[in-house]
Amino acid sequence: MTFSEDRAEDQTEVRAEAQGSTTHSPPKRRNAWEILGHAMALYGAHWKAFTCVLIWPVGQMVLGTYGSQVINLWLLEYNQGLAMQYPSVAIVLAIFISLLFMGLILRGGWQFMLYWSSLCLNAWEAENGQPLDFKKAYQSLSEEKKAPYAILACTYFSLPALTFLPVILLTLLGAFLGPNMLELLLIAGLLQSMFLGAIWIFSLIPLTFIFQIAAFEKGLPSNPTHTFLLSCKLSLKQFWKTTFLQIAIFLLTNILIPQPLVWALRLSKLSAPLDQLHTWLIQQSMIGTEATLNSLPMMGNILGEDFSWVQFLSQSMTDLCLSCTLTLLLLPLGTFVFTLLYKDILKCDRSKKTWLGV
Repeated sequence: MTFSEDRAEDQTEVRAEAQGSTTHSPPKRRNAWEILGHAMALYGAHWKAFTCVLIWPVGQMVLGTYGSQVINLWLLEYNQGLAMQYPSVAIVLAIFISLLFMGLILRGGWQFMLYWSSLCLNAWEAENGQPLDFKKAYQSLSEEKKAPYAILACTYFSLPALTFLPVILLTLLGAFLGPNMLELLLIAGLLQSMFLGAIWIFSLIPLTFIFQIAAFEKGLPSNPTHTFLLSCKLSLKQFWKTTFLQIAIFLLTNILIPQPLVWALRLSKLSAPLDQLHTWLIQQSMIGTEATLNSLPMMGNILGEDFSWVQFLSQSMTDLCLSCTLTLLLLPLGTFVFTLLYKDILKCDRSKKTWLGV
């Protein structure tokens, strides 16, 4: 054996040992700050592409919400004579308009729910430096997992709706019993709904990864319980990290990013047209109800007789509308964070133990 052959054999053994040590070394786990920082860097590099695909679904929901109210109230204001002369036609027309815009809201909401999960695939493409294929990711859910994903999404989003049941039912009961009981039952319903709301907010932590599971798992069961349980298991593996990131994303997407933009629109008076729209909607909705509102013991003292609170309420509605719209468009930021965390847990934490020891 020559010297060159002996040296080549030694180098081969060194490379084999290096590969073996690399193979058997455990993957490095990222802490919460590393995941958050890396996710924000990815979002900063791709925010325009991710936001553009959400503009139309969010736009449909906003257009449907305002369109139904504006058109119905406008027709009622400028065609009162026709409405009184042909009440059945006015009612049918109002129902048709409401159903039309309700369909627009549902269509935009369904598309937004699909993107909620499909953008996880695109976030992982961005992490690996691959081209972003939003259409393929969207079709992977809308065509291959449509029925089970619809059940999963409807079950998930019905949970916050359940928190409003006490206040709705008790308010209806109070309206039937009279003004005095209405205020008492309204307060009782609000307290019960707040308690259920707190339970629902806490449940968001164990249900963090249901959209990642829907996106990356090859098969999605029709029973959403399996997906919920798998999400609970994964989140409990890194409970405190998941909780911290949930709080961080909530603050970023609901307060720290949207609110300065809303204030900037308010100071620059760019939100003034929306204020005027809300003022008109409130005034039209209150026609014929002023006496009824003032007859309520508590509401009459709060509202006053001049209804000067209308301007304040319209501005508050404008700020809330803008804030909610911006929060919806900031969905990809949370998608990056929890997709990275989901992959990190699968890669680094193969133990069966969770935070609860289960």
